[in-house]
Amino acid sequence: PRSGPRRVDSAATPQTAQQQAPSEPRDALDAQMDEPLRTALRVDLGCFVFATAEVPDARVVHVNIGCGVVVPMTHGEANAFLLKKEALGKQEVQRLNKEMLRVKYRIRLVTETLRQLHQRYVQAGGGGGSASRSK
Repeated sequence: PRSGPRRVDSAATPQTAQQQAPSEPRDALDAQMDEPLRTALRVDLGCFVFATAEVPDARVVHVNIGCGVVVPMTHGEANAFLLKKEALGKQEVQRLNKEMLRVKYRIRLVTETLRQLHQRYVQAGGGGGSASRSK
């Protein structure tokens, strides 16, 4: 006879709902997450003046979503929001870079055209040199 643990076929032994999903005690990390996280930090009041502040519950952060609107979010929600905002910011940077290249190209085109026109004018004798003074 075998003395080790035996493999039991789950289909052969019916289990109650309580046996299928035993309620495990929460670990220490989950217990800590239920308690408010108290955090002390320094807040910039402006002009390099700082004050010490205590945050009574750091589980919720307040995120400025724009136009002066501040929304309380959990850390996960804030992270997801900021990732989306970062992606939009990168798209805006790419769009502005393309626009900058278009404007730079147009400036170069106009500058080159003006240079060519100036050369034609000088070659045609309209430069205002000594020939116009002698008359």
